[in-house]
Amino acid sequence: MPIEFPCPQCNKLLRVPDAAVGRQAQCPGCSTVSTVPAASVRSPVPAAPRQPPQAPPPPPPVPQPGYGSAPQSNPFAPPPPQGGAQAWGAPQQGQQLPDITNPYAAPTSFGPAANTWARPRPRLASLGQRFGGAVVDGVIGMLLAVPLIVLLFIAVVSMDNRREPNISAVAAILMLLLSLGLLALGVTQIILLSTSGQTIGKKVAGTRIVLKESGQTAGFVHAFLLRSFVFGLIGSAVGLIPFAGIVFNLVDICMIFGEERRCLHDLLAQTIVVEA
Repeated sequence: MPIEFPCPQCNKLLRVPDAAVGRQAQCPGCSTVSTVPAASVRSPVPAAPRQPPQAPPPPPPVPQPGYGSAPQSNPFAPPPPQGGAQAWGAPQQGQQLPDITNPYAAPTSFGPAANTWARPRPRLASLGQRFGGAVVDGVIGMLLAVPLIVLLFIAVVSMDNRREPNISAVAAILMLLLSLGLLALGVTQIILLSTSGQTIGKKVAGTRIVLKESGQTAGFVHAFLLRSFVFGLIGSAVGLIPFAGIVFNLVDICMIFGEERRCLHDLLAQTIVVEA
């Protein structure tokens, strides 16, 4: 349902689609830019004040002999366009200006709202929240990875000791269970990142990953594929160069102390971490 509201400058009744709530609209009459309200607002247009009758303008001065002709009213004014020329700022021939009073017209841009956040921008996640979320995710992963490594060591040792074949079999079963647990944990983290921009640690810390330009959920491509997988491949390739991997990781960590708290993986994925 279209929204109707008066122009705050000239009181012209404007009509815009309801999808333009909160955006900027320009009055076609006086070019005043105002914010579209959430509901229709009707304001009576005040009657124009009656002007007192004015005396007719005086006749133009008659040139006097010996004194030349009367001077122009504005000697610095540019000459009027001649030969069918068009004044600057006027619409070109065949040009159609957008009419915001037509609710059935095609959607048009209302100012800089195309690349702005659809809701108030939340605060950036603090350093403590970023660190806490990483610690929680790391501890959860270690609870599965460390026992898996220990069992692998036990299985290798028991294979050399043929007197204890049962230990090797039990260790293999536990290793399989822990491997499935790690796989389930990884899939769960990827699903959470793709749907809400959060891992388990980020949920605990109260943070989430969003796109920097729009504030929308980063999704699978930005939150996982670019931010984690592709960045991990780049880090592995850089790590093949002596000392380059250490420098690469230090730069990535130190960039969190910047104004936007965006590390290298955030720049690559075009994301920021905000409070949930």
